[in-house]
Amino acid sequence: MSFGIQVRKDGDVTFELSSRLTTLILSRVVGHNSSGSVTLDIPGTMDFAVQAIPLDGDQYMRHIPHKLTYDASTQTLSWMPAISSGAEVSNLEDWASPRRSRSRIVVFGYMPEVS
Repeated sequence: MSFGIQVRKDGDVTFELSSRLTTLILSRVVGHNSSGSVTLDIPGTMDFAVQAIPLDGDQYMRHIPHKLTYDASTQTLSWMPAISSGAEVSNLEDWASPRRSRSRIVVFGYMPEVS
């Protein structure tokens, strides 16, 4: 059973969130125009998976989630709207124009497999 979070390396799935030993490190809903950052406290023996899940979806699936970046040196996860300028979509018809959406940012820690 998969929960929709995968970690990929060189095109291959190296981890798929399932019944493997995991812990929820962060679950936060962020506003549609919000940017911010948080320092993650992840034990050194764990790997982690991060995902921004768009909320407020509609039947056309045209909502824009948040862009995530992680700075390993400071263990800081940052987020910002994936499209920051309305000019990037100004030439689209209204029915096709994507809308910004709130996002739920989730971080799961998991134990890596041993070889």
